[in-house]
Amino acid sequence: MDKNSTAVEFNFTEWWFRNSGLYNLSEKYQLKLMNAFIDNRCQWNNEKVRQEAEKFKQWQEYIKTAKEALVNAEDLPQVITMIENNTFKTEMQLQQKIKSLNVRAKDKLICGDCTIELEKLDDSSIDIVITDPPYGINYVSNRSQFDDHITKEGVKNDQNLDQALSLFSKTVEILNRKTKPDAHIYDKSWESPCF
Repeated sequence: MDKNSTAVEFNFTEWWFRNSGLYNLSEKYQLKLMNAFIDNRCQWNNEKVRQEAEKFKQWQEYIKTAKEALVNAEDLPQVITMIENNTFKTEMQLQQKIKSLNVRAKDKLICGDCTIELEKLDDSSIDIVITDPPYGINYVSNRSQFDDHITKEGVKNDQNLDQALSLFSKTVEILNRKTKPDAHIYDKSWESPCF
């Protein structure tokens, strides 16, 4: 024992904690409650332990609600931090935050390799797909007004027909899992390309 620390004596039984609601908590929150109890030199009475256990239980319920309701799982750590900072006094406040985050998530543009980004989406979650895959013909626009316009660089991954068809085939294979049964897929490449 450190010479600067003070020994605290506390007599309790296992029943004392079982009666407090401690065992209704996840391991994480049991540990938080016990650490808080120790940090307060074991001065809490059974009622205080019950109050803290109830707070942690509510946090667990709020986190479960957030996990089930959030559209974008990347928003979950932010919501958990808010829950653990007692930001939400009522479940309605939590629901309003989730609704706001879900509205923002629906308007989200994801940039990246489609074969990687599509895999991150839930199966059977896509209503509609509008795609404009590479043509496989090394297409370069002749409609650009300026010589240094980006369209003069050509379409990425469009140099080889076999590569373009392989990419399209792989994408369709992924979309087969990710789209809803009644989803529609539109391929813009059937139209005349415009730049």
